[in-house]
Amino acid sequence: MATTTDILFFKAGQADFDEETSIVTPRRGQGRIVVTQPSDSEELISFVWEPRGTAGGEKVEVYPFAGDATFQHVPACKTGRVFKLQFESSGEKLFYWAQNPTDSENVWELSKEDKRVLNTMQAILEEQADDAEENAEDVDMQDAEPKSAPAVNPTVPDLASMMRNIQVPQSQSQSHQAVPVMNIGSVVSQNMMAEHIRSLDDQEVDRLCLLLPDVIPKTRESLIGVVQSPQFAQGMNTFDSALREGAASIIARELGQEYLGEGVEGYLESARKAAKKEEDK
Repeated sequence: MATTTDILFFKAGQADFDEETSIVTPRRGQGRIVVTQPSDSEELISFVWEPRGTAGGEKVEVYPFAGDATFQHVPACKTGRVFKLQFESSGEKLFYWAQNPTDSENVWELSKEDKRVLNTMQAILEEQADDAEENAEDVDMQDAEPKSAPAVNPTVPDLASMMRNIQVPQSQSQSHQAVPVMNIGSVVSQNMMAEHIRSLDDQEVDRLCLLLPDVIPKTRESLIGVVQSPQFAQGMNTFDSALREGAASIIARELGQEYLGEGVEGYLESARKAAKKEEDK
């Protein structure tokens, strides 16, 4: 079973940001942030805020990915030292106020410890980006072999199985439409997948959670975070390439689906029909 390693720890409280006034307001209570990485993945990291001592508040866990997440100091805040974790894909912004002691007379100036935290977190995301580029080169080599099913990134769910559980609009998957479908994202975008997951009941969410790696919590929020990640987008691109290169029949057979033609359109129609059969049971 995979183990996790703590790669960053610092004391910080949660803060709220008002979009209209651009004011950051710290929440009461002490907290800490722990960043960990599973032993079997160089790309996945977990960013956890949790209350410290007797402070209240719910534990919050997110999964920042290079190219999607940024971690920055907010110098405009003059009432304290504030960090912002922002996700480009969802637009979500998480704010934290540093609780490590500082000797500076100016409460907004970063201490040595704050700078270490900032530099370390930014370095972690940069290292992720380098790993993603190396994996992309490996994917290009795999795409050159059309007779093989696409390799699945171990840090994301099995894309093919996930797609089977997503309803594909009938009008978008017809083989007679004038413009052929060249990629899955043009029919079922990552945001559409996220909205679909939000609409599912708990039993359906539990079924999809079985596709998550062991190191990721089996929750609705984890599923949404994964399908909106850059790694999942990369997996979709790899999957599209395999389908265009003639792997649709292999994938359909491995998933126990009816083979309804090659290419992205053939697979989408197959996935839609398989989902309809599941509903009729």
